[in-house]
Amino acid sequence: MSTVSPYKYYLTMLIWALLLEIIIFMYYVPRREFGIEFILTFVVFLITVMGVSLIIRKMRQEV
Repeated sequence: MSTVSPYKYYLTMLIWALLLEIIIFMYYVPRREFGIEFILTFVVFLITVMGVSLIIRKMRQEV
């Protein structure tokens, strides 16, 4: 069993989440609505980016 395959599923899920969060940013930014929803979306965006970077770093170390 390859060490990359378990990470591939998590990476796919996080990339899709990242794309959806970018779409949400495209909704909020032109309207200039920076309420609590925008702040929570930004926090989730940061967590997603950190998750993607950690998985990629882990994949590079193991391969």
